[in-house]
Amino acid sequence: MKLGIAGSGNIVPVFLDAYREAFASPVYALCGREKSRARLEELKQSFEIGKIFTDYEEMLRDPVLTAVYVALPNTLHFEYARKALLAGKHVLLEKPFTVTMEEAEELYRIAEDRGLTLYENVSTTASPNLKTVRTWLPEIGPVRVVTANYSQYSSRYDAFLSGVTAPAFDPAMKGGALRDLGVYPLQLIVSLFGAPERVAAEGHFQRGVDTSAALLLNYGSFLAAALASKETDGQNGFVIQGERGRIVSDSAPNYMEEVRLVKDGKTEARDGRSYKNRLTPCLRIFAAAADGEKPLPACYRENTLAVLDIVLQAEARLKEQQEG
Repeated sequence: MKLGIAGSGNIVPVFLDAYREAFASPVYALCGREKSRARLEELKQSFEIGKIFTDYEEMLRDPVLTAVYVALPNTLHFEYARKALLAGKHVLLEKPFTVTMEEAEELYRIAEDRGLTLYENVSTTASPNLKTVRTWLPEIGPVRVVTANYSQYSSRYDAFLSGVTAPAFDPAMKGGALRDLGVYPLQLIVSLFGAPERVAAEGHFQRGVDTSAALLLNYGSFLAAALASKETDGQNGFVIQGERGRIVSDSAPNYMEEVRLVKDGKTEARDGRSYKNRLTPCLRIFAAAADGEKPLPACYRENTLAVLDIVLQAEARLKEQQEG
């Protein structure tokens, strides 16, 4: 796989570190704006990246390039992923996937028509510890309550309070706690239980953006709560409560550093991770599919679309709250 990255934001160094852990060869190319050239050159030197581009279409025309990681603000995901797919490149798309369901479906249609891999970069679903959780579910009996939380005081929050609005806090760019952090608890819940029957949502808003959000998912036989906040630090993790026991993690759903089964007064702890970087399993899965070694399971597409549908339902409820 010869990968090019579109973007140079905070997630890119984390991704480059994961790439270095996953593969022996460096990233092929990095693309960003001309005014970000100093940042691009710094990343190029630090991670031994092959090429620098400041024109996205020029990078896509490179015949050596086979795949693109789109790490741009949320409202640009669809446009840049679509261009890459139409150029015949496999696409790893940063979360949250797209703004609308129509955009997501179009991207998947193009990828399918052209025999290309399209994968959302969400570490929750790639975690080996998620498999452990799934195998433990029968042990705890009928599930009745699930809570999952990712609350992190944003590095951009102080600037936001002073009047500076970064894309992650810009409602016009689909920023906010729900799309930035809330997708991780949702990916966990949906990966294990599928789509809910009903969705309720409440948010705390500042300057028109949800800085905290709480979702209640009704599954008929049990309830699941997904919490996200960019204005507070929280007790991150999740608890899956069954009638005969519970499954617990004390780290955010996108990290899932250890999982524990608590039953009959006993606790069993497991951690099946073999990589230091949480994104490394995502990269391995994507590369195997892009190189034709192992196709993506259909569940990844189903999870992405189900989470997007929940987000859209929640946003409709949040809009009603604002207007009411």
